[in-house]
Amino acid sequence: MDSPQLGRLQQAVLILLWNDELYGLEIQRRLRFQGLKVVAGQLYPALKKLEDKGWISSREEARIGANRIYYRISHEGQHVLMDQLMHFLYFYQYIAVHRISPVFEEAVEALGIEPGDIVVDLSTPHIEKLRMKMAPKTLPGGRYVVLSAYEDFMDALNEWVSYEGLEDLVEIVDREALRGVPDGSVDKVLILYNLHDNGLGWMIAETARILKPEGRAVISDIVARRGATVRDELYEEFMPEHSRSGIDESILGPELSSQGLRVTDRWEKKGVVTLLVELDPQAQAR
Repeated sequence: MDSPQLGRLQQAVLILLWNDELYGLEIQRRLRFQGLKVVAGQLYPALKKLEDKGWISSREEARIGANRIYYRISHEGQHVLMDQLMHFLYFYQYIAVHRISPVFEEAVEALGIEPGDIVVDLSTPHIEKLRMKMAPKTLPGGRYVVLSAYEDFMDALNEWVSYEGLEDLVEIVDREALRGVPDGSVDKVLILYNLHDNGLGWMIAETARILKPEGRAVISDIVARRGATVRDELYEEFMPEHSRSGIDESILGPELSSQGLRVTDRWEKKGVVTLLVELDPQAQAR
């Protein structure tokens, strides 16, 4: 089912009620601090609509003179607001990828995809333009496999493959299907703008498993900031999957080493670090 669409006034009211129980005039006054001058004839119908949807609730408090009605957000209202935030996050990721796509192109060029290569792409789904350039480089005789780590993107990626007529070259797989890729069978692996998301560290182990002895991988992602901030705390609370602000090489380095991988080259540009990685012969010998 499609996510509910919030108007600006509805969204602003839900934000105000996130931590507070407020009455009408108080909501109206605080909206002004957000640049929204809303008259009673606009506010109260909006409040009624939100309550009818179950996104807020109200209670009446007896007072000398006129009673006062207080409003508070419901669990469903919080869910709707968080859903809107996630849509913004996807938009932010898309714009961010567009801004730093030249860095990713440079990383892929350094990796050196060649005709006949079997390539596994574990990158963010937001690089379709770059994939259009990369996939044909495996021709003739190659194969380009794209992982959809999130089910939401599987249909979209398959539609992209169909629209571009790449069915004979590109295959979209989920994590379960990726496990079916034979050990030591892949020439190149790409992990672009994905390792900063929590829960995706398993990609390192999969890279080590599927790479050929002479194969190579490239990791390119934003660099983590040093020290926790309020933003980091909020992300940790509300969006734990996206709470990491970037990859931390002090953590990534040991993860690579523990999987028998070594970094052969490294550079940093526009706040993005790129690592060329291959299997460590000494680790494999052990």
